[in-house]
Parts: sequence; structure tokens; C-alpha cells
Amino acid sequence: MAHGNIIAYFGRHGSTSANDAGLFRGATDYPLDAHGVEDAISMRNFFTGTELGQAWTSGMKRTDQTAEIVLAGRGIEPYREVGLKPIDVGDLAGEKKSDYREEVNWLQGHPNIKFPGGESINQFSKRVQPHIKRVIMAGIHSPHPTIGLVHASTIHEIGNMIHQNHNAVLVKPGGVVAVHFDGQKFHAEPVFRGKKESTGYAS
Repeated sequence: MAHGNIIAYFGRHGSTSANDAGLFRGATDYPLDAHGVEDAISMRNFFTGTELGQAWTSGMKRTDQTAEIVLAGRGIEPYREVGLKPIDVGDLAGEKKSDYREEVNWLQGHPNIKFPGGESINQFSKRVQPHIKRVIMAGIHSPHPTIGLVHASTIHEIGNMIHQNHNAVLVKPGGVVAVHFDGQKFHAEPVFRGKKESTGYAS
């Protein structure tokens, strides 16, 4: 089924040591590890032969380093937008995700309640949505699709915004989501899944 032209891409940053250990990342500024560099190279290879327009990152090391690899040789300097930072999980940053599955599931069902020491899912949505829209709208008015190098929680929000399902377009580290526009409706879909790892909030 045709969904119109691709106007924007959103790439999930490559892995970090915290991804590999199954830890919450949130606001902690982890750099890519060796696996993350491989993820970013795989994403760069995916885009071989594809023209890209403007680019954005969250300004965090893991998105900036992913962008540096993916955009190498293109002459594109990404905008660094702090509004694209991941959901702030507060006191859970650095903790093992597997130890807090019930708590996170509960918070997902109560989106107005904050992560301890952090922000709520609804606060995150309100913060990040304008910047997701900026990337998408820039793509409508550009001859080439725009790209955002972002976090897992942002990918969740793209699914929520476009399909009212935050699990609709999840990808692994180094994965890519495309946003289509047919002149009336937007559609998002994974076009490159990336490697195996948790797709939960807070990366």
C-alpha cells in the first residue's frame, strides 16, 4: 500500500555500554561503545545512495557520534536540539531495566506520574513533540528527506503521534524509521530494524 513520499527519517543512535548491560540511560550522557560504532556504520551503509537534507541530534554524545558517522562526507552539520533528549528517568538512570519492569509498566499506564526524580511520560511527550514535528515539517519543504538521530523514547513518541501506538515503529540501536506523507496523512514505518536489544523507554 502506497503511503506517499518519504519526507523524514529518524535513526536510533547506536549502542552504548549501558545498552549492552541492559541499563536505563535517560539523561546520562553515555558515548557509543564499539558495538554502537558498528550500529552507526550499518546505518550509514543503509543510507548509501540516499540524498538527505537537514539533520538534527539531541546534542548528547550518543546521537552526535551516530550523526558524525552516518553523515560523514555529506557536508551536513546537524542542528543540536536539547528538546530531543530522551525521557528523563531520574533516579532509575544506571539501574538495570529488568529490575523495574513492573514499575515502568505501571508508569506507562499512568503517564502523568513522574519517574522518581525525573519527568512523566506526558511531560516528555509535550517536550519532544514540537521538535519531532520540526524535523518532519522541514522534510515537507525540502527536496530531500530530513533526518533526526534520536533516542528510543523519541521513536516511541513518533509511533504515538502518528499511529496512536507507542510500540508501532520500534527499532533496535542503529535502526531507522521513515515518515511518509501523501499530501493528507502521515505514515511511519521501520525501514531498517538495527540489531537485537531492548526497545523500551529511556535510551
